[in-house]
Order: sequence, then structure tokens, then C-alpha cells
Amino acid sequence: MLDLTDLRVGGAFFFDPTLLQHVDDMHARLKVDGLDYTGLPRGISSDAWLRLLSEATPAYAAQPYRQLAAAHRAAGHDREARRVLIEQRRDQIRRRALTGRAARTWARLTGLLLGYGYQPWRALVGLLATLILAALFTTSLGAHGGLARTQTPSTPTPAACTFVERVGVGLDLGTPLISTGTRTRCDTTNSATGQTLTVLGWGLRLLAWGFATLFIAGFTGAVRKT
Repeated sequence: MLDLTDLRVGGAFFFDPTLLQHVDDMHARLKVDGLDYTGLPRGISSDAWLRLLSEATPAYAAQPYRQLAAAHRAAGHDREARRVLIEQRRDQIRRRALTGRAARTWARLTGLLLGYGYQPWRALVGLLATLILAALFTTSLGAHGGLARTQTPSTPTPAACTFVERVGVGLDLGTPLISTGTRTRCDTTNSATGQTLTVLGWGLRLLAWGFATLFIAGFTGAVRKT
């Protein structure tokens, strides 16, 4: 095993091994926790170095990933820096460095929906999908008795909602804190279809709130952990 633990390199770190192997354990080929150097590693690509960190080291360590991410950020490679930090979180989960099933489940969920907090746009995609789903439900079920114009003294008999109004109700159901005002003119009925649409609306609203909350948490860095 090549042990570079806590090694301080005064300048650039050049690493280009011809052969790096261990007879019994492929994860016991390299130790680099605490390795400190200036700039990006030379003689090896960032992808190859990342593979060594995850496949050649005996245990998870955050510092080597943070070192590489900081070097990319200093070089102006923000996208690469985020990719390195995402790989760090994947390695942390894969090697069970997180204690507790709940913590691992939460990490996997945020990885899927937020890229571990480094890709919060994923939650916006989920929110957009929720809006589209809500509009599809209201336009479809609303046309089959799920929606009707609200009764007023001038219009005592319920009338069918227009297509635009059905879409507006869908946006109201799937958008947290924002209202189009459409439901003052067009709302769910007491029919079985209308009740089904009401229950679906509750679920869609919860989904929308969840995605919006996750986006804020990802955008502010609240879910990022080392």
C-alpha cells in the first residue's frame, strides 16, 4: 500500500503510477487522507484520481475530495468542483460512513432529488412535473364532472368550466403559495369524480410543497454535509 497520509506537498502534486495494486484487497492500495498540495494533481486526470479515491482507498475520507474540489474551484471549474463533491457523498453512502438507516435514506433521497444539494434544479424539475400532472388531472377529470362553475345568484345552475379555467385550477392545486384566483369561478364538485379530484389535489399540493422546500434547502446549502 502506498501511504501518503498527512503528506504536505509544497507545490504541485505529480502522481502517475505505472502500477498500483494489492494482492488481497483492491481497496487497500492507497492512503491519502490529509494529503495536501497546490493546484490540481498532475500526471493523472481528475476522473482517474476520483476513481482511486473511491476504489483504491481502504476507508471513506472527506478531505481528499474536498482538496480536489477546492483546487477545481480555485481554477474556476465550478461545475467540476460540484461533481467532485457529489462523488464524495456517493462514496460516503456506498461505504456506509453515515450512521443510521434514516441518515442513509435521507442522503439517498437528497441525492436523487437535489444532487446532494449541489444540483437544486432537480427539485424544480419535480415541481414542474407536479404542475403538469395537476393540469392533466384537472383538464381530464374536470371535463367529466369533476369541476363546475361556482353557483352565484345570477347563475344558480352549475355550468361546465372552460379549458383555461380547468388548467387554472390545476395550477392552483400544484403551486405552493401562488393562486390564480380561478377557484372563485370554477371549483371541484360533490360528485365522485369531483371528490377524487379533491383527494388528488391534496396529494399534489403536498408534493409541490415538498419539492419547493427541497429546492430552498438545496439552494441555501442546508442539506450539504461532509
